[in-house]
Amino acid sequence: MEVPGSEFELEVELALLALGFLHAEHGPLLEDLGVELDPRGNLAVGPDYMSSAPGVFSAGDAHTGASLVVRALDHGRRAAAAVDAYLATVR
Repeated sequence: MEVPGSEFELEVELALLALGFLHAEHGPLLEDLGVELDPRGNLAVGPDYMSSAPGVFSAGDAHTGASLVVRALDHGRRAAAAVDAYLATVR
């Protein structure tokens, strides 16, 4: 429910929306990158959260399908650590 007076604005360069859908949209970006999907239509990733496209990572609903937000937060943190490790090797 909306709470009157709770509005606020943040100045950002990029905002990513995390919305609970069945799987990631199968748009041109995923196809152009050659990202493989699992049998349920989610992005297939390894234990390091990297997809079949080197340097492309996934977490949360795009990886597991609609699930709990706390699970998405955990995956996001783990994926961020994996991205950091990956970038350390390609610098």
